[in-house]
Amino acid sequence: MITYNLRGFTPEDCLFVGTKGRLCLKNAHTCQQLVLTTPAGRDSAATETVFDLPCAPPRAGYSYHYPGSEGFLHEVRCVLEFYCSTFSNSIR
Repeated sequence: MITYNLRGFTPEDCLFVGTKGRLCLKNAHTCQQLVLTTPAGRDSAATETVFDLPCAPPRAGYSYHYPGSEGFLHEVRCVLEFYCSTFSNSIR
């Protein structure tokens, strides 16, 4: 099961539910934290493990539409690097 909501008044989290637990991407469009929840058994509480994914701070003089969206810049650079290295000879 995957749930995601961007337009309603709910947290912008993405939740993956499986047979051995669930994984929540907090603030999914600019995720900086993962929360892994695993059941310990029928009679005991679940265990939560938090993984922080800090983004690099934005460069001076730049502003971004979403908090944390400076991570998108990294993704764009990776796509451009791949594109240029893969297709640069075929375009010329």
